[in-house]
Amino acid sequence: MAKPGPTGKDHSYWLYDSLFSIYFALLLVSAHESTKVFSWSIRLRNCYVAHFRPELARLMDDTYRVEVSTFVLIWISAAVVLTCMHFLRRFSPKDHFLRIFVGGVATGGFPLACLYSGGGRLLFLEVELVIATACVVLASLRIWPVSTPLNVLLLILHYSLWSSLGEGFRFVGGWYAFWPGWQWVRAISGVAWLIYPVFGFCLALMWAVSLRQSDMTGQAPQGVC
Repeated sequence: MAKPGPTGKDHSYWLYDSLFSIYFALLLVSAHESTKVFSWSIRLRNCYVAHFRPELARLMDDTYRVEVSTFVLIWISAAVVLTCMHFLRRFSPKDHFLRIFVGGVATGGFPLACLYSGGGRLLFLEVELVIATACVVLASLRIWPVSTPLNVLLLILHYSLWSSLGEGFRFVGGWYAFWPGWQWVRAISGVAWLIYPVFGFCLALMWAVSLRQSDMTGQAPQGVC
């Protein structure tokens, strides 16, 4: 007897998992790349050249090649995160820590990346981040009594604050997720930073939907947690 094919819900779970994996890998790698001193992509390229292509040492300062290394590193990291989350979900489908972690990355990942790169050094924003984290925990525990429209409005305000006052617009490198060559296209490079708040906002909405679906079924969210 043939097995039933994947349902629309299965596809939504894959989309949820994939978005989380890409967003988490993009934030982690590009935030670290912003330091430039101990860039992972530069270290990766140094290791590759030293062991396999020593004749390329003279090209080590080629910015484009370094950013291609960053592109590869992001997608390898995303694949690893996606695989790990599927294993964790299969063996621990009701793990509340993972549920809180995904919500925390969705709402706090972009602000933490801004802080790590030197932006958002305002007490007001730091307090706002603490409050947002507390809201995620309360929502995960089903004790956040706020309507859906107000939640969406709060998310928009949250990302707007960190994009402006938090200097998120200075957090460059959004093109890393697609192809580094796009940084030379002015129309794209100027708005590439929007990838971070937009991805975070979409992930937060999907996370909230997964919580609501779990309330309806009486089970833990089946997305990445």
